[in-house]
Amino acid sequence: MIAHYYEFHPQFFYLFERGNYLFGLFILSKYALMDFRDYNSLHEARVGDTATI
Repeated sequence: MIAHYYEFHPQFFYLFERGNYLFGLFILSKYALMDFRDYNSLHEARVGDTATI
């Protein structure tokens, strides 16, 4: 962001920024998958269970 403000655009900052986006996507995806698995393991229906309201 500072590099853009000062019109300083070396390739390193571009790759560093894109790398941070990919890292954030990886962390977010990993968290979502772990949360999905935890939710499913807690709420799995067992054979013979009746629905509760």
